[in-house]
Amino acid sequence: MEPWITAIQHLLDWIDEHAIDNPSLEEISNQVGYSPYYCSVQFHKICGMTIKNYVAGRRLALAAIELRDTNERI
Repeated sequence: MEPWITAIQHLLDWIDEHAIDNPSLEEISNQVGYSPYYCSVQFHKICGMTIKNYVAGRRLALAAIELRDTNERI
């Protein structure tokens, strides 16, 4: 399982850099060279959430940071 921990860390870093682009599961899984299904299962095992939920959470966090750091009204 140790190689998967490294692969998942790579995915987390990549997702953090590309979350704003709303990447697909296929784009994400291509980063580690595994099928979308296998990548999704391993991600869920290690992180305890789906890739989709993680991406949505990161996008929400990025939006909150952007709102916090601006004087724009919403």
